[in-house]
Amino acid sequence: YDTVYSLAKKANLGYMPRVYIIDANYLNAFASGFSRESAMVAITMGLINRLEEDEIEAVMAHEISHIRHGDIKLTLLTSVLANIMLFITNIGVMAFGGGRDSGGARAAKTILFALQFILPIVTGLLSMFLSRSREYMADAGSAQITGDKEAMANALIKIHNNYAAEPKA
Repeated sequence: YDTVYSLAKKANLGYMPRVYIIDANYLNAFASGFSRESAMVAITMGLINRLEEDEIEAVMAHEISHIRHGDIKLTLLTSVLANIMLFITNIGVMAFGGGRDSGGARAAKTILFALQFILPIVTGLLSMFLSRSREYMADAGSAQITGDKEAMANALIKIHNNYAAEPKA
């Protein structure tokens, strides 16, 4: 709690997110919340037990950075917009269904039908790109907030090595 409080002040967040510790052995931390009132960060006991104090601080600064940059809102917004586009495309396909079609209606129907399959792929790829770029921004935000880029790098190496060593189910 004290670490998150200190980091929130350093990040000029203007409020204190709720802090949760998850009683789990795996290595994870995350941020959530759509608004100031619902902002929260969580960390597992596995991460607390396996990282050094400066690395834990860097991981929590990474999560604070997600909150500061509005990543949760951005992810939600992109998902909603992608689903709206797909919904509109589906309505368009249904609107052009049945009856005799002119050449233009047939072409529109074909395009809309193709979009039903293309849009989910494109939005999935864009979502992955957005997610990855936001993760890099949060890593940079962690270094900026803590003033220590090595701690975040060391934490990421330990987390990666832990997952690489875990047996795959």
